[in-house]
Formats: sequence, structure tokens, C-alpha cells
Amino acid sequence: MKKVLFFIESLSRGGAEKVLSDIVSHLDKKKYDVTVCTVTDQGEYQPVIEKHCHYCSFLNMKDSNGN
Repeated sequence: MKKVLFFIESLSRGGAEKVLSDIVSHLDKKKYDVTVCTVTDQGEYQPVIEKHCHYCSFLNMKDSNGN
């Protein structure tokens, strides 16, 4: 099994984020162990990404805002 890491600033609304979510959702889970890593853990595509692969982020924006 090949390991693949995608790194992107966030998963907010944007073209690159949409394309990344499409790629991750269509990769063969038997061939690839996929991880998506972001700088900030926010964005509308985060639930889609978490559904299809491993997800991690460097900064928890909820904690930095006091929420």
C-alpha cells in the first residue's frame, strides 16, 4: 500500500480544495493510504475529507478563538 500526503493551507471554499476532495474521494482505498494535512482546521470540505481519509492540522482555530 502506498502512502500519500496532501498538504494544503485550509479546506475553505476554493477550487483547489474542491479538486482535492474529489481526488481523495475517488482514490482506491486498497492501494493508497491517504492523509490530508492542513495549517488551519477549518473549511466546508473538512467533513468530506475526514469521511474518505486521515486528516490532521497544525492549528486548531476553535481553541485560538476561545471557543
